[in-house]
Amino acid sequence: GLGWGKPTLMRELPGSPRVVSHGGASGGRLWLDPEIGLVFVFLTNRWAADRGPEVEAIRATYRALGIGVGGAGSLSGFN
Repeated sequence: GLGWGKPTLMRELPGSPRVVSHGGASGGRLWLDPEIGLVFVFLTNRWAADRGPEVEAIRATYRALGIGVGGAGSLSGFN
């Protein structure tokens, strides 16, 4: 759809090849990974935000689920 990254352009992050994401101007992010049923919402209101906290939160979510942290399209440890 219009305005959605399909697939995500954030390829350095973990996730399946089907990840869809959308980032907002104030640093928010909606991250959907239908392969594992993950809906991730990162809400913030920081204009010109550094993406570091958002990126680390996504990585930490996959680590907590026991899923490898290769780039998008490389899920390891998920059955």
